[in-house]
This record gives sequence, C-alpha cells and structure tokens, in this order.
Amino acid sequence: ESCCRSFSLSYPLRRTAMCDTSDFKNERAENDYSLSYIEFYAGVGGWTMALQEALCEFGGDKPFLKRLAAYDHSDLCLNVLEHNFPSQKNSKKRKLISPVDITRLTVSQMQDFSADIWVMSPPCQPHTRQHDKQDRDMLDPRSQSFLHLCKVLKEMSRDKLPKILLMENVVGFEASSSCFNWRKALQQHNY
Repeated sequence: ESCCRSFSLSYPLRRTAMCDTSDFKNERAENDYSLSYIEFYAGVGGWTMALQEALCEFGGDKPFLKRLAAYDHSDLCLNVLEHNFPSQKNSKKRKLISPVDITRLTVSQMQDFSADIWVMSPPCQPHTRQHDKQDRDMLDPRSQSFLHLCKVLKEMSRDKLPKILLMENVVGFEASSSCFNWRKALQQHNY
C-alpha cells in the first residue's frame, strides 16, 4: 500500500454526494467576499477540491475561492491540476500554477500574496514506517522544501500570515523532527 494517496480518493467516505462546483464563481462580483489560498505540493488539486467541498457544507452564498498560486515540482501533476480546475486561470502578473522548487520561495513573495489560507501535503516518504530512518527525517532531501516553508513562516510579519494553515501527512509525521519544527513555527505566531 502506498503511503501517499490522492486526497480526492480518500476524502471523506461518509459524504453522500459531491458538491456542485458550478456554485463557485469564476469571477468575483462587486459585493462578494473571497477566500484566497496558496496550494503547496499541489499535485492534481486535492486541496482545491477539499476547500470547495468544505465550503459546500456551509450552504448559502459561496465565497469567491481564489487560488493565488499552486506549486509542485511535477509538470505532469500541474497539467492535471489545470485540467481538473480550468476556472483557475493564469494571471498576467504571475503564473498561478507553476513548477517550482519550493526552497526558492522567499518571505517577500509569500508576504506579497497575503493569502488567507495555506494548504499543503508535503512529501511523506521521510516519515513512513516503511524504513528505519525516521529519526533522520530532517536530513532527507525530500524534507528540505517543507523545512524551508517552516523557516519562511517563522520570518513572516504577523500582519501577512495566513489565517488558516491546513496540512496532512502520514502516521509517523507527528513524532518527527520536521513536525517539531513545524509546531515551533506555529507557536512562534500563536497559532
């Protein structure tokens, strides 16, 4: 069994019907409210789907859900993401969906976004129980991008921080040094 499953395949089994995503606006009307988000390790768009589904639970008027950026190292995944969520178009100023080395993202870039929400599913391989090196997870090259995001979060000014942070990972992550680092970043800003 793979340690990393597509969120869209495992997202709640209790659900009886998919959300009608046609309720989500592609353009923001003058009096609409919005929620902006950045999707790290975007994959094929599991977090975008999860946010849309979560908002469906609230009923009534749906906010304008605005993805400011989606980052992943895989061109293939990002092409599928663009196919799955065609309403998320690239802006003229910056590419919303782009293959990028997350370790190259800067504090300034993240503060410029001033996103309401950050969502992420960092690499799980350093934390799986399928090997005996979990105690060295911070040395694993696959952890470096996540550790970089922890550092960026620590260095951001409080007024530019996301209001909501959502992350998922495998069993074992919660006991890792990477998770300890994540918790320190969260505590520093009173999350």
